[in-house]
Amino acid sequence: MHKDIIKEIHTLNEKLLEKNIFKGGKGFYQLLDEKPNVNKRNVFFCLSMEEGKKYVIEFAPPNLNHIQLQKYLRRALFLLILDPKRNVVSARDFSIDPNQGFVILDWIAGIDLHTILRKSSLITVKEALWILSDLTKALEHLADFSFVHRNIHPRSIIVRKKTADVYLAGLEYLAQSDFMETKLVDINTHYISPELMRCLLFPDKNVYITPASDIYSIGAIFFHMLTGTPPFNPKRDVEKWSSKRYRVPKLEDVRADRKQKKMLQFLVKKMMDFDPNKRWSTMEVRDYAYDCLGITDRDKDMQRFL
Repeated sequence: MHKDIIKEIHTLNEKLLEKNIFKGGKGFYQLLDEKPNVNKRNVFFCLSMEEGKKYVIEFAPPNLNHIQLQKYLRRALFLLILDPKRNVVSARDFSIDPNQGFVILDWIAGIDLHTILRKSSLITVKEALWILSDLTKALEHLADFSFVHRNIHPRSIIVRKKTADVYLAGLEYLAQSDFMETKLVDINTHYISPELMRCLLFPDKNVYITPASDIYSIGAIFFHMLTGTPPFNPKRDVEKWSSKRYRVPKLEDVRADRKQKKMLQFLVKKMMDFDPNKRWSTMEVRDYAYDCLGITDRDKDMQRFL
């Protein structure tokens, strides 16, 4: 019975593929001749034939074995249950055809933080604080499912055009075992927590990773937004750095008065502490970010993204 269903799906998909149409569980999608990211060969734009709405279609790697297929489906299902109103990039649909798996992701029309930092080097203090506050909302939503992102970096953060809302993308590792299969060279070590680094360096030690690891990551990114550079030297001895308490680096040349600079330094320290148990929660980070902002107008502060 199971094999017959898979065969029927495969036969139907073959007919649709001739017209670059792909069938998901919720509808049909027309492949468009354009890509949201030229560096990713498996990611394209597509058009929902029911809604007429633009989405991103991400094709699964070919020839997945049964374990890899289970991981792919598990990730797709998790992305489906996420709420896009809570600052995360979620999925609309996916395919169960093992010969042509794909996930349909929401398209966030905007600019990623990596591009913003590359073009303008520094962003304003208020922009950085608003971006940080939205990221805490995204992490709170992931925490609803006891999920740790594990790979937050500027490319995974998108500022939406017209609204300036910030979204967190790049959710890949649903389990620590999935993350452990990655290589250190594939991870952006500028922003991962020391305990996550130890997890990669010493996989046999079963280092337990909590949501505090993601707090470190957004803290390191916040530091980068304020100063124009990541907090630690990329050529550092990562084994030594991740195994011994370090000093949280000072904010230099930040465009802020003395009082605000002191508050910003304190905020960075509370997110990037070596001890994950001493890092602030998402709510504490956001509340303090609002204190740093004071009475202000978000639309005015984020004007260049609107």
